[in-house]
Amino acid sequence: MTLESTIAVAVLTYNRSKTAIRSIESIIASPKVDSIYIFDDGSSDRDIENLEFLCNKYTNLKLIKNKKNIGYAENLIQALEYLAKLDNEFLFICESDMLLTDKWGECAIDILQHSPDSVALSPMLHRDQIKKNSSRYYQNVYMYGEFYNDSLGKKIYTKKPFGSTYKVLPNQLKPKKIGNYKVFYSSNSIGTILFKKAFLKILIKNINEIRNYPKYEDGWLSWACFAFNNFSPKSIISPDPGMAFTFGGKGLHGYAILTNARWNGSFWWRYEITAYFSRIFYQVVLLPFRAYRRLLK
Repeated sequence: MTLESTIAVAVLTYNRSKTAIRSIESIIASPKVDSIYIFDDGSSDRDIENLEFLCNKYTNLKLIKNKKNIGYAENLIQALEYLAKLDNEFLFICESDMLLTDKWGECAIDILQHSPDSVALSPMLHRDQIKKNSSRYYQNVYMYGEFYNDSLGKKIYTKKPFGSTYKVLPNQLKPKKIGNYKVFYSSNSIGTILFKKAFLKILIKNINEIRNYPKYEDGWLSWACFAFNNFSPKSIISPDPGMAFTFGGKGLHGYAILTNARWNGSFWWRYEITAYFSRIFYQVVLLPFRAYRRLLK
């Protein structure tokens, strides 16, 4: 396998070996994945044992253990710096609460190779990414540092602004068709994203800036995709249906399962109407049932 058409993956985890293992096994199912590096941020001995067992199962897995917990931002920085040194054409940073579809790697590479103006791909299609004003909301909150509170009827400054702005709002551009996917231009702010190698090598030179925005690392990473790509609205793309899906169990994104739009791995989550009823079932039936079972224990 030539590195020009392969993906190297960094998975971030901390005391979440069960979901991490399921996530990694879904990632590694794609033949386009050359190697996976697990960045564990000081997990318990039991979690480390589970991850070490997994690494013994696959030859292209490597576990990188922090001696102590250094926090999400520092773990993210070291993972990105590690990826930037590799020769693979595509580099994927992934949270440990994601499931990937069977052919996610092949499809992601095909989409990026047919998107010369884009530097990154978000494999998860989030409902916020296809809302009419999603890019404007991201611009106001992250670039300007302001949030409009409807109940008070005024703007509230809540975050240190990243600065600058788009030339054109990404979601004002029409989506394009690539293969079986409709591709959206989006303002992505989640921690699972696939980069082109050439871009990540530029981004990494300024990666220390991310420390200035604690708790908003994902937002800064998305902003950086635009900033280092001359604020082109085509910088980040998201395929529809999505190639990744957040676990239903409570994790880094909470119950983010409720806000996923469409997913390629299941009929129920692939289309908007079936996703709508699936969310209702999850909220009205499944969550109360799980709560009842916990009470019985």
